[in-house]
Amino acid sequence: MPLAVFFVFFAGLWTAISFFIAWQSGWSELGRTRRGPGDAPPGERLRWASAAMDGVAFRSCLNFVAAGSGLYMRPALPFRLFLPPLLIPWSDIRFLSLGSPLGLRRVKFRLGATEGPVLVAGRGLSELIGTRLVEPQRSAYEAAARAAPPASRRRLAVLGLIVGTIASGIFYTLAGREPGAPPLPIFLFPAVLIFAAFQLADR
Repeated sequence: MPLAVFFVFFAGLWTAISFFIAWQSGWSELGRTRRGPGDAPPGERLRWASAAMDGVAFRSCLNFVAAGSGLYMRPALPFRLFLPPLLIPWSDIRFLSLGSPLGLRRVKFRLGATEGPVLVAGRGLSELIGTRLVEPQRSAYEAAARAAPPASRRRLAVLGLIVGTIASGIFYTLAGREPGAPPLPIFLFPAVLIFAAFQLADR
């Protein structure tokens, strides 16, 4: 395939995927009514965070600012196509629920109107948002946070070790045990990477 054709194909694919993400996540709809400025307002920042909007996961590519006027959201530079900056007033954010699947705290917020997208936030992002909500939303969030069990790092470590061990065994089996091949413990390295990914995802 000629290089020019490859770049045209890649650009078209990237455009189509970006458009679908903006539509499916509800970001484009929010952008019509709650578009933020190009420059981030002053406030507490959370960079390279992860979140999900209406089931669309944004992994370590979102930047947030807790400004006085609301929550400012903007993707990192390579992911901004069809995703304009957003500024959601604190009065337009509603706390929905708090859970701890697999020991990871996950908090759901409704952004915008009653039919707006649902933002699923990890520990760091949920604290950034929840403590700044207007009443009675803030009280509901704080009560749920106090009642929630603490995140279990031990459970995450065990889960990462189990998943990594299984993945290592599969890799080891597919690679074949040839004479002079490295011993199995070397293949346990994915367990460390998986555990690190779980830790980074809890933002």
